[in-house]
Amino acid sequence: MNCKECKEKLVEYIEGLLDESQKQAVSEHLKNCQTCQAEINELTGIQNRLIKNSEKLTQKNFEDKVMNNILREQNVKLKKAAQAGSALKLRRNIMKSPLAKLAAAAIIIIAVLVGINPFKTSITLAQVIKPILNSRTIIFDMISGTDENAMTIHEIVVDSRIRRTMSNMPTMTMIIDMDNEKLLSLDN
Repeated sequence: MNCKECKEKLVEYIEGLLDESQKQAVSEHLKNCQTCQAEINELTGIQNRLIKNSEKLTQKNFEDKVMNNILREQNVKLKKAAQAGSALKLRRNIMKSPLAKLAAAAIIIIAVLVGINPFKTSITLAQVIKPILNSRTIIFDMISGTDENAMTIHEIVVDSRIRRTMSNMPTMTMIIDMDNEKLLSLDN
């Protein structure tokens, strides 16, 4: 038996899964091969560590912790179920009374009427913007700053043409044609 064949059978050898002839062949090879002896020692060490770790996991203390966690979770779930059950019981008791049914119906009707108030006159942003977007001409002033020296830009927009006058340059007017990508600057 060579080292490759031996290494393939080492795990089965340790576990006692080989038949007698294979077991004998591996034993004979291990007597003469230090490499395979080191390999089996390493595998045996790993097996021993796994056994020790599994013993630690099966200790009574671990089982108690698991059971305590399970019981805690069950108690939380039972409390939630009891709270939900008591709320349902309260609703059932209230709805047994004809007066309570009438009051609940009145509250629902009032809520619906308040929600469908025909006298509401709130204005939405879309209602404000729509006439601006549909207009052909817009005139507005932009003021930059808060003091009396603040710059004011007066603009008149007609389709894609803009006529702009700036307060810090009162003798100059700019006309911007966006369609033709041109700018005309007039000095008054």
